Amino acid sequence: MQMEAPAQRHAPAHPPRGCAHRVKAAPLPFALIALGALLLLLGCGSPSSQEPVSHSLVAGGRAVPLPPVQLAHAATSARRFGSAYARSIYRRSHTRLPLASPQVERDLQAASTRVPLERRDLRPHAGKIALQAIGPGRVQASVEVIDGRSAPFAVAFTLRRARGIWLVIAISPPE
Repeated sequence: MQMEAPAQRHAPAHPPRGCAHRVKAAPLPFALIALGALLLLLGCGSPSSQEPVSHSLVAGGRAVPLPPVQLAHAATSARRFGSAYARSIYRRSHTRLPLASPQVERDLQAASTRVPLERRDLRPHAGKIALQAIGPGRVQASVEVIDGRSAPFAVAFTLRRARGIWLVIAISPPE
C-alpha cells in the first residue's frame, strides 16, 4: 500500500483579486510617543550645551578614588568644622575652631573684625555641607550658612589629611 504525503499548503504570494493584504498599523499617537521616547533615549532630545557634572561625595560620586574610611572621616571633619564655623561667623572675637590650621585661624581672626554690627546679634547655623575629593588625601568642602535674615550663602574650604587627621588648610570668602 502506498501512502502519499499530505500536500503542504503555502500561502499564495499574491492575494486573490479583489482582496488586499491586511496590515495592522499602530495608532498615530502611540507611534509619535514611541518615536519621541526613542529620540530621547538616544540623546537627540538633550540640550546642546552640557554643564559639567558635579561629583559630590555626599551624593555618592567621586572625582578621585578615596577609600570609604577616609571619606567618612573627611565628612565628619567637614561637618564638625562647618557647623562650628557657621555658629561663630558673626562673633566679634573669633573662637578657635576645631580642625583649623594656624593659617586658617589667622584668616578667620582677621575676617571677624569686618562683620557688620547689625549681624552681631544673629545666630547663624550650618545648612547643607557638600564634599568633593580633589586629590589623594585632599577634599574640597562647602558649608551653607543660614542666619534667618540674609539669603543663605556658602563658604568653601579645603581639608587635607595629615598624620591621620583631616585639617582645614584653606578657606575662601563667602560666595
